[in-house]
Amino acid sequence: MLRCQRLDMACSEPRVKTFAERIDTASRSRVRFTPQAVTLQDAGLWAGVRIERWEGESEALPETILPYHGLAISVDSFTETEVRWSGHGRQKATIRPGSFTVLPAALPYRSVSSGFWRGHMVSVMPEYLEGLADSAGASARELVPRVAHQDPLISETVKALVVDVESGYFFGPTYGEALCAALLAQLIRYYSVNGRTPRTSEAAHDAQREWVRSYVLDQLDKHVTLAELARLLQMDVFSLTRWFKKAFGVPPHKFIMRARIGRAQEMLKRNDVPLVDVALRCGFCSQSHFATAFRRDVGVSPSAFRASFVGRD
Repeated sequence: MLRCQRLDMACSEPRVKTFAERIDTASRSRVRFTPQAVTLQDAGLWAGVRIERWEGESEALPETILPYHGLAISVDSFTETEVRWSGHGRQKATIRPGSFTVLPAALPYRSVSSGFWRGHMVSVMPEYLEGLADSAGASARELVPRVAHQDPLISETVKALVVDVESGYFFGPTYGEALCAALLAQLIRYYSVNGRTPRTSEAAHDAQREWVRSYVLDQLDKHVTLAELARLLQMDVFSLTRWFKKAFGVPPHKFIMRARIGRAQEMLKRNDVPLVDVALRCGFCSQSHFATAFRRDVGVSPSAFRASFVGRD
């Protein structure tokens, strides 16, 4: 949908390549999209979901097939667009800030657009969405194409994912994975063929809850992912996040952060462990990350907290 020239102001800068690919139906070749600029790109920490920010002047796109489900969410621009999907006719609309277009995987489409576009491109692997639908009790196998649709939950969830990337994944990958699960559950509910509201998973037994607590606490110095926990509990990520909130009263990322801060407090009561070691042993990526998170939750710096205990009997 975007021209391949770079922005003039970015010509002297190294160009970030998009990871988003398409299949040109005329040549049957698989090629990358060529946005003028990619100004944000995630690090691939979330299973089945990728996100980028694109910007540039829009133009015609020849008939294309996507190997993944695509979501194009406008940030702050107004764009006129017309999209033709094979077997679904034509949809013409004005793309407004916050609106999004659903581009189903394996469904040929072509588009003609005009105007400057800045927005977020979300790629969802079909097998990941299907696995989530299976375990949630939905019969969805494909998404329904939409143009310029408004859905506050989807737009706000994508904004939160963008903030997570921009902050350097402050809470670790579990926070973004939970957001992705909520995003995909919404797609299954309202934008899939024969989609329906997923069933609420049953609460695990107390023994399972305590096993999860022990497992997470034993792994505090590592990055525990929701995908890993879901696999161990034989759940999908969406069911896990709902179960976790019901079992512990908070989302996984908050539980993990609180556990890390609690362990750090115990270590800081001793004066024999350097702050950088406290940070790393508690799972923080750096001493500055640790200090920021500690001050936010406890109200004082790690050094001040330690000083209040030094010299006590």
